[in-house]
Amino acid sequence: MFKSSWLKVCAVFAVVFVGAAALPAAEAKLTAEEAQMQNLYADSMTKGIVKGVSFSGKQVSPEQQLEIRRIAAETFPEVLALIKRDGLYDEYKAQLFDPEIRSMDERALAAKDLNEIATIARQQMAVVEKKYPELFKWMNSNKELQAVVSAMMQKIIAVLK
Repeated sequence: MFKSSWLKVCAVFAVVFVGAAALPAAEAKLTAEEAQMQNLYADSMTKGIVKGVSFSGKQVSPEQQLEIRRIAAETFPEVLALIKRDGLYDEYKAQLFDPEIRSMDERALAAKDLNEIATIARQQMAVVEKKYPELFKWMNSNKELQAVVSAMMQKIIAVLK
């Protein structure tokens, strides 16, 4: 799917930091709670991509970071619409704000190499599967979600080229 290792790293970080993503974003009206969720989603995605790219020795410019954040923020309402439609809003919200999972995000940001990242990613996936089994199953099987996240990653990859 990805042609270079740094793009693979970006994909791993997308999974790690988002908790592993339709309505057009412009039409979506978010509540204050949903806006807070969107902010966390976009910030986490941006930080994860920047960290992933750094392992390749490349830097992400401030302009690219803003564009990545914009893309993630615009994608969030599509992800949220699917989550709501399938009755997983409460579980998704709990997972998104789960202190144990967010702590793993911070550990991943401090990681020194890809092996450390892989270990953290496996641990995080195990926690999500244990605490949020329906969400975990859905996130790994929902083709619509996978298409939305894939489209987002393609836009992000274009920004990084």
